Amino acid sequence: MAQLLIINAETARDGLQYLGDVVGVFSDDHVFSPTEIEKFDVLTVGGSVEDVRARIDQITPTMAEAYLWASDGIHYWIEPEEGDSENVPVYQVEGSTRWYIAENDFRFPINVGELTATEKQLLETIDINNPSVDSFIRKLVKDITVLSGNDVEVKELRNTDPI
Repeated sequence: MAQLLIINAETARDGLQYLGDVVGVFSDDHVFSPTEIEKFDVLTVGGSVEDVRARIDQITPTMAEAYLWASDGIHYWIEPEEGDSENVPVYQVEGSTRWYIAENDFRFPINVGELTATEKQLLETIDINNPSVDSFIRKLVKDITVLSGNDVEVKELRNTDPI
């Protein structure tokens, strides 16, 4: 079993950390301090810490660096050999081919806020790698375009894919 440390109403800060953001994964024998218990929520999840972290890594948005070339106003994966360019952080969510400009920080991209009570209970009782929880596990990736304003799609990225 693993424990997720989650932002609660007392620690939520718009633009930085949102209600339900997962800020840490701990073993089931970890003892949280009274302050942590007061300022955060804890959700027990079926599976080892390693399994839970691996699953979170699998669904966490991919971050990369692109370059906006001054010469033509187009985004590229490489810097120009000559001329100016602007370094542009971009991200892509699992299963998508679209890239978006990461204009604002989304420090904790995993969030349990959209899970129902039933789904949370299933996470506590069923191993996180079990296919029966796969249908809602992807709901853990918060809609970072809505929450943080990162909704500008890069329509064209030239050259090779960084992944």
